[in-house]
Amino acid sequence: RHRRPARPSCYCGACPTPGGFALDPTAAGLCTAIPSTAATARRTTFAAAMAPTFPPVPKRCTVTGGMGFVGRRLVEMLVERGAERVVAFDIAPKPADAPNDPRVVWMQGDLTNPADVAKACDGADCVWHIAALVGPYHPLDMYMKVNYEGTLNVINACKALGVRKIVMSSSPSTRFDGKNINGKRESELVIPAVFLQEYAESKARGEEACMAACNGKDLLTVAIAPHQVYGPRDFLFLHNFLLNAKRLRIFGPGDNLVSVCYVDNYCHGLILGERALYPGSPALTKFYICTDGEPVKLWEFIDRAMVEVLGQGGVFFQFKLPRG
Repeated sequence: RHRRPARPSCYCGACPTPGGFALDPTAAGLCTAIPSTAATARRTTFAAAMAPTFPPVPKRCTVTGGMGFVGRRLVEMLVERGAERVVAFDIAPKPADAPNDPRVVWMQGDLTNPADVAKACDGADCVWHIAALVGPYHPLDMYMKVNYEGTLNVINACKALGVRKIVMSSSPSTRFDGKNINGKRESELVIPAVFLQEYAESKARGEEACMAACNGKDLLTVAIAPHQVYGPRDFLFLHNFLLNAKRLRIFGPGDNLVSVCYVDNYCHGLILGERALYPGSPALTKFYICTDGEPVKLWEFIDRAMVEVLGQGGVFFQFKLPRG
């Protein structure tokens, strides 16, 4: 009968069970007999073999909205995957906790200013257009100014500077007019004649302009939308639920279904969008929605966040309404 292992064996390549446990306690750590340089080299080789591999990314990238929730994570992931220069363009200043990475250029500017946009896009192999005015709290005329006219500025800058690729971050709200769309594929969803919010209409007009600018050769475009992004640095969706956790109440069975998308998954989808931009690609001018997979029950999702993030009771409890 084998004895319980004393400790894991190392990954130097000399120990009897690399990556597992030494069955004989005296066998673990045989790498002490190997010169340290050789052991280090073997560990490095093993780590490289086990590291995840990703498709290549352009060397020079621009991300509008690069200081925001999705944009900042996209900047980080582009650098992680090998980009040599990433311009993070945003109306907001460089985040206070952002590292001083020489590969990242934090550029503050205004999406509605063509000169600022041109400066940000100059030299890029691809522009990821993430910047947008979101939420229902802004003056109505600003949605078109930022989300539509700002997109026109990105398109014009790319045309003038010879930037061949634009991956636009769109929204499922651009395809929703209040009617049931459950079970439909992206190709079955059309931009409606009437929108539910100014945000949705402005994003739709910007997307239409961006897709129309694609000529299949000199400028290639695609639109990718998330459904309900969540993750670290989220100050809109899950953040607001958690801020109001003590006041949340469920009326009815709480079986509402919603699709959600973790921020890394969405950024991965945006990166794959760039890979799909080439002459003759079936993805050109198409609209895609990125999610984590199957829909989840919204209130179970919120309940889990309250318990695991806040460490407090969830929303599933009973209370009595007053009579009369």
